[in-house]
Amino acid sequence: SSFPSPSPSRTMSIAGDKWCRGEDAIQLLDADTDEELCTIKSTFMHMLPTYLIQRSGETVATVRKDRVSIHKTIRVFEGEASFNPITNTTKSECLLQLHGGMIMQRNTEIYKGDTDEKVGYSHEKRFDLGGLFGKDEYEVTVEAGGDIVLILAAMIVKDEITEQGDEAAQAAAEAAAKD
Repeated sequence: SSFPSPSPSRTMSIAGDKWCRGEDAIQLLDADTDEELCTIKSTFMHMLPTYLIQRSGETVATVRKDRVSIHKTIRVFEGEASFNPITNTTKSECLLQLHGGMIMQRNTEIYKGDTDEKVGYSHEKRFDLGGLFGKDEYEVTVEAGGDIVLILAAMIVKDEITEQGDEAAQAAAEAAAKD
């Protein structure tokens, strides 16, 4: 992809005010110039939430959660990937894998492709001003050579997927409490 890579590793924070949510998309903006770095669009493919990361209108990556995973793995595939509806597999190259923590699901290790080469990691900032007001904030470290924008976009998608899961669990608990 054509996104900048840090050299050496770089740590940055992302918070809800660093991206803009439109009706059908999220825009990741450069904090200094307000330049659009990428757009994230959500869709459903074969009943699974799928996210497309676009740059200048071209889909550069597809993000999707594994159906079954101990680490709640989310994978980022090259281009606009298509998936087998039964096996959930694709022929598109895996660019990144994001592994959530077993206890702290928002803490994430990020690996290059299908390898064990770590290209970044993040953790949720728990005791910060934004957290006191219900905003999720993350500190993300990208190793030298890592794709900063792709990793940040993937973390935003991971936050969206986690929020959807939290909302579904809360709705299920409320429905069970009514019975």
